[in-house]
Amino acid sequence: MDSEDFETPIEGDCSNSSVVRFAYDSIEQPSTAVARAVGRATDRDPLELDPLYEYIDTDALDTLIESSSTADDNRVNLTFQYEGVMVRFDTLDGIEVCVEDY
Repeated sequence: MDSEDFETPIEGDCSNSSVVRFAYDSIEQPSTAVARAVGRATDRDPLELDPLYEYIDTDALDTLIESSSTADDNRVNLTFQYEGVMVRFDTLDGIEVCVEDY
């Protein structure tokens, strides 16, 4: 998963935050990619984060993302809170993590 620039900004209030962007490839499960992205964006070990399933149904996340194609008519865009950050997962744009600046 590599950091990249995307055209579509994260939805929500990130006015006092930094947005860290990660490309998503379908080799990794979406739920695993989210944990890894949040870990990297917050400079924490993903294994030390709270389990993602405490915030969102990870089976549903994986199924929804994996079953969508890269076609615009099947685009999936989810935004949710996890570990104090806002996460946006877009099947075309990848993963964005909105981290508050202190």
